[in-house]
Amino acid sequence: MIKTKLPASGTVAAILFSRILLFAQQPDVAPIAVTHVSVIDPARPAIQRDVTVQIVSGRIQTISPSNDFKIPSGTQVLDGSGKYMIPGLWDMHVHTTNPKREFPMFIANGVLGVRNMHGRMERVFPWRDQLANGTLVGPRLLLAGALVDGPATTSRSAIVVRDALEARAAVGRLKAAGADFVKAYDGLSRESYFALAAEAKRLGMPVAGHVPWDVRISEALRAGQRSLEHGAALEGGSAAEAEVAAARAVPRAIEEAMRTNKNFPAVMETIARAGTQILDHHNDALARAEYGEFVRTGTSLTPTLVTLRSVTFIDDLVKQPDPLVRFSPKWEQDAWKPERGIVTANRTPAYIAYRKREYAAIERALVLARQVGVSILAGTDIGSAYTHAGFSLHDELEWLVRAGLTPREALQCATTAAAAFLRFDRGIGTIKPGSVASLVLLNANPLDDIGNVRKIHAVIHNGSVLSRKKLDSLLDEAAAEAAAGR
Repeated sequence: MIKTKLPASGTVAAILFSRILLFAQQPDVAPIAVTHVSVIDPARPAIQRDVTVQIVSGRIQTISPSNDFKIPSGTQVLDGSGKYMIPGLWDMHVHTTNPKREFPMFIANGVLGVRNMHGRMERVFPWRDQLANGTLVGPRLLLAGALVDGPATTSRSAIVVRDALEARAAVGRLKAAGADFVKAYDGLSRESYFALAAEAKRLGMPVAGHVPWDVRISEALRAGQRSLEHGAALEGGSAAEAEVAAARAVPRAIEEAMRTNKNFPAVMETIARAGTQILDHHNDALARAEYGEFVRTGTSLTPTLVTLRSVTFIDDLVKQPDPLVRFSPKWEQDAWKPERGIVTANRTPAYIAYRKREYAAIERALVLARQVGVSILAGTDIGSAYTHAGFSLHDELEWLVRAGLTPREALQCATTAAAAFLRFDRGIGTIKPGSVASLVLLNANPLDDIGNVRKIHAVIHNGSVLSRKKLDSLLDEAAAEAAAGR
């Protein structure tokens, strides 16, 4: 038996671990040997060349020089000559709407694990059972269930809380329902947020998501929030953070517009003014101090550059043909049009200029955060305009490299950083004896060009080898779902 080192918060970590590995134990499948392959373990500095990776019961048993390895009888052999093996990728921020369409797309793109950030509990929690019994084919799942927000929420899947008592009850409800973590959202009051964070800590549930309008970044870090989504937490590196937060101009404008259902362009103008104030007073010294606190508290950033780009540069995107349109049903394509989105339809010139300036600042800040040692998670926010399950994770890695990360660092964001966030010593994100055989075989080296993660030869998932032909058939299934309007 492989001994797995679990963190001190043993019970909850063990539950998460068992869920992640639910599909890894495959005692009835034939052993697999991938021969003459080059192994890229993002946690190791060197490539292991011309080795044979032996897989038994869904786990890596040995990694040996190919010339020294004698293949046991009954072993399924996969020739890895000229191929590069990487750990299965994780998309750490998704919003799945149709698992029959999106799950095959994840697998076909080597995305073998996802963190689903919220959804209706009666819909999302049954997915685990459907994956286990073979009704669905898909990645390993972490599920938030409903997000937790304040009374002004517009989310139909939110648990609305008005005070500390309701916040604590929401955490308990999520834990009882089987949520893996708690997603906090913008509209939580200070009282509700800190009560939620404390109760989640008491129950051993990680908190992820947005930092509410009324809470400062440093306060969220000290409260124990495990990951901050979208961007690079620029507010915490700005001398204007406290002033902007105290003014509450943005939440007041949003609340007024939602209440009266009018003047949404004024909201965009307010966001632009507040955001510009943050950017005007942002400096590297404050940012370094903030990112040092991220490191000390073990908090991760999930920038979701793909979605930030789609909002910022949507006017350019709509002019370009979408080669992946066959994976989007007509209703989704229509919903993505700029005139249909509440943000994009109400943009003003000042807002557009601000978003472009902000995106450039986020790119610079991510490089600084990485230098300081902040863990960056690869996430796409699929469900947003011009995002596609699986494919957009490849895009995210490319945008991280264009921002200034190295290909190895970008690969770590989708593998080892995800494993560290999940606090598993062995299991996912690495390629070594004892690891789960969640693996992707590439036709070219992603350390030479991160775009090579798209060149997938085969996937090893749940103890089975999925050939390129099988992966293409999964994509055809996804396209058929889209064509049917689902």
